[in-house]
Amino acid sequence: MQIHEVVIKPKTPEQHRIDTLKATKDRAADALAVERQRQKISKAQKAMNAAQQSASVTPNVP
Repeated sequence: MQIHEVVIKPKTPEQHRIDTLKATKDRAADALAVERQRQKISKAQKAMNAAQQSASVTPNVP
């Protein structure tokens, strides 16, 4: 058996740029997902509050 050394070559500036752009894209996608979820929750909370207020304002008439 032969043991080969694993040589890690330094990345070129172009490869660094691609890696940076990929990381930026991933962060932007994550931020977009978080913001959409936040807005969805906010909308649901407003709908629940409106429903509770309308239920408490409506008198119970038998």
